[in-house]
Formats: sequence, structure tokens, C-alpha cells
Amino acid sequence: MLAMALAGCTGITPDQRATEPLFLAEHGVDAHGRKRWYDRVAETNPGHIAMEISPAFRLAPPRRIAVLPFVDRGSGNYVLDKVALTLRDQKSLADWRWTDANRLRRVVDGFLSAREFITIPVPDVDAVLARHGIDNDAKLARVAPQDLARWLGVDAVVYGEVEHYEVYYLFLLAGWEVTLKLAMASGSSGETLLHGEGTEYKMEVRPAVAGRDIGINSLLDLTDLRDVDLRRDEEEVSRELILRIPRSPATLQIALTASRESVSHPPATSNESPPSLAAPVTPISRETGYSQDSAPIETFFLPEQDLTEHGRKSVFDRLLETDPESFKPHIATDYCAKAPRRIAVLPFAYEGSGNLILNGVPVTMRGETERARWRWTYANRVRATFTAFLAQREFAVVPLPEIDAALIQHGITTIGALEAVSPAQLGAWLGADTLVRGDVTAYEAIYAFLVAGWRVGLRMDMLRATDNDNALMDISGGRYAVAVQLALVPIDLYIDSGLSALKLRDVRLRRAEEEVAREFVLRIPDCSKTEPAMSR
Repeated sequence: MLAMALAGCTGITPDQRATEPLFLAEHGVDAHGRKRWYDRVAETNPGHIAMEISPAFRLAPPRRIAVLPFVDRGSGNYVLDKVALTLRDQKSLADWRWTDANRLRRVVDGFLSAREFITIPVPDVDAVLARHGIDNDAKLARVAPQDLARWLGVDAVVYGEVEHYEVYYLFLLAGWEVTLKLAMASGSSGETLLHGEGTEYKMEVRPAVAGRDIGINSLLDLTDLRDVDLRRDEEEVSRELILRIPRSPATLQIALTASRESVSHPPATSNESPPSLAAPVTPISRETGYSQDSAPIETFFLPEQDLTEHGRKSVFDRLLETDPESFKPHIATDYCAKAPRRIAVLPFAYEGSGNLILNGVPVTMRGETERARWRWTYANRVRATFTAFLAQREFAVVPLPEIDAALIQHGITTIGALEAVSPAQLGAWLGADTLVRGDVTAYEAIYAFLVAGWRVGLRMDMLRATDNDNALMDISGGRYAVAVQLALVPIDLYIDSGLSALKLRDVRLRRAEEEVAREFVLRIPDCSKTEPAMSR
């Protein structure tokens, strides 16, 4: 029993790491991070998610897709409790509507890229549309999905509309509301393959009985109106919608040759005349709010506000959230000269035991086979999340199922075997110029009376796959998804200590994974000012 307990506490040894199996059955692959009814109750979140999938999608899911520019039906002002607190001029309003819409678009594109789909990079989609004279939603609404798919070289196109992008403050309750509509149209028939709508509230409720605690908590609620909370709400609504898209039943069986063929053809560059504004609006565009008669025309391709800082935690954020970690990447001096274009995120490893850890102590006693499966689950969850955030940038991302299929095809089924293959060889197999390796260094729960949540740690290396001097970047650290309940009066202390235990839910663990992935990706240099747009 003592030996079993020690095995449950300690991580794997170097010898065990070398034989650590890859590609096991992952726990909760379609449920991890998906909100349940009790999540909405615990977070006072009355939001909802609805998604309809057509029979055509289930019969033949698209593989290669493009996420079109989203539209924002808000005012473009900062809206608090339905009252605009800013008075921006028309140019600033247009810039902010484009920014709000494109933030959601990038998050959706990222979550789709972490699935079995091949997505066209957002900058490439915009470049193709601009070449065809499509620079606002009125013009885009009059182009048939079949034409868009032909221009972009894809099987389907995704439309989106942001309906609500607002903040609320009601003394003991504060937070953000984001409402998003999505629709996917077939590139061959124009048929609507799926459409859905979701509303999520990133709210914090701090109940109290005593007058002084009510005052303290109402002031603390003001801290929930920060940019990082808005970014989390964008991720929540996008994740919930994408989780409801059915997975292909055999994603690991995707042919590697088909993958290489599908990514080798760039988007079309024909110089066809832009569509006439007299052309009828397509039904799929009407479903998602494009070219509404009552709405102003939405201009595309404007400067985005806070593109590289949105969602990145400041010292103030870390202080408020009891998140002490700060980390700096080591970046090669010639990074931009060798900037990645097509990246393969290799299978991650998990250094822990595979048991559920609470305050450094295992609270499960799983057998070795089950621990190995959970180690793969923990590692692959963080890998998929990292891929989703990486795809929100300008990079091409090799679909994870195709990476795994290629490695299996070459007999790579353990961590040791993977680490024995040179970056150049892996790059040749995967058709990638850059590789990402990762080790999940922490994956544990924390509970200390008034403080509770999750911590996820990661070590990431980015390697060039085409030359010997291949180190581009490395970074390590962790992030906490922790909530602190504050009170002075005993009855409120008891209430808050009980509420803290509710923070140890699966959806908050998913947020911790997203926190560390977001922070890592935001620290990758942006070379767009010194190089032309990168192509996938």
C-alpha cells in the first residue's frame, strides 16, 4: 500500500518517460470544458448554447474550411448596463466594431483548427477577399458560398455575427455578456451544414450578509470588468459552440497524402469582378445577420485595437487573482528571419503520476494502465488547447489527427521514439518548417478554505525543422484559474469557504489550460511589421 501511495505521488522517471505510450484513448474528449447546468447555477450564468447540425454535415463533414469576416451588430462603444460610456467618432466606431468581430472570429478559427479541420489562416482569407473587392458585409452577403469556397480552395465557409458585447455591474454581480451566431455553408451546394447561437456571461457573484462585506464585495466586483475577463468570455462562447460540432468518427485514419495535397494548393487568385450590390443576399448570409437592412454597412480590414495584448495578464491581474507566476520566453535573435509559417505541434508529455492531485497529494489511486491513459489525456488536452491559441495567430497549423496518423505510420508510438527522431526528419514527414514540443509540468487542484482552483504548468520549445541551428524559442511557467472569496464576518467566511469548493469543477480546469496557452502564445513575437503576411 505504501509503494502504491508513493507511486501515486511521484512523477515518472526518465526510463519510464522513454517508454511512455502515445495515442491512448483520451478521457472526456467531447465533454471536457463543456458547461453543465450546475456550472451555470454556480456562476449565475443564464447563458445558453444551441446548435443545429444538418444531415449533410453528418454524412460528409468538410475537411478544409475558411472562417469569413464576422460582423458586429453592437454600437462600437463601451456599453455598461445598456448605456454607452464612450462617445467615439464614426471612424473609431468602425474600427472597434471590426476589432470586436475579429476577436471572436480568431477564437473560433483557433478552436476549429485544434479539431480535425484544416483552416485557412485569417490573413490569407482577408487577402483573397480584398483581391476580389469584398471589403464590407454588404458585398460579402451577395457572394454565393460556392464562389467563396472556390476562391479560397475550401470545402466549406463559416459566417459569424456578434450580437452582444457588453458589460454589467450590479453591486454584488459584475461581468461581461457575449452573444455569437455561427453558420457553416457547403462549398459545393451552398447548403447550410450547421448553424448555432450562444450567449455566455463571464460573471462573478460575491454574496454577503453583513453590511461591511456587502460593501467590500461590491468594490471587488469592479475588478471583474477587466480586459482579461472579456477575453475569457469570448473563449467561453466560442468553445461551447465548437464543442457541439460532431467529430469525424475516424479522425486518426485521415490519409497523410490527402492532407499534404489539401494544403499544397493556395487560395485562388483570379481577378473576377466584385459582385454587384444589386445581387440578392444569399440565404446563408441572411441567417447570420450579414447585410441587414436596418444595420450600417460593416467595413472590413481595419486596424485592430490591442491585437497583441488583448487577454494578456498584467501584474494587476495576477495580484487580484492570486496568480504569482510570471515568465519570460527565450527567443532566438534571428527569430523573425526564420519565422514559422507551418507549425506541427507534436504530442506533449505529462511529468506527473497520472493521479488527480489536490494540494500536492493524490486523491485517486489509479492503476498503472489507467494512470498512463490519464497522463496522455492531461498532456493532449493542453496540446490541443495550445494549438487552438497558436492558430489564432498568423501561422499555419498541421491538424493534430494528421500529425498523430503520420507518426503512427512511421512507428512512433512512445515518447522516447518521438524524441529520438531529428527535427528535420519530423518536419519532412509532417510537411512543417517548425515544430513545437511540450511537457505539462503541473496539473493539479488547489483548495485552501477561501482560495480554490486549478494550476496548469507547461514547458514549450519551438524548433526550426529545416536547419541545424534550430532553436527558435523556449518558455516555461504556469497559470492559475483560482478564485479568492473575501469576508470579515464569520457567517460570510463560512459561506465563502463553501463556495470556494465549487471552484474545483472541470470547466475551471479547462480555463486554466486556456490561461497558460494564451499567455504563451501572446509572447511569441509578431514579425508582421517586418515580413509580408505568412501563408499556411
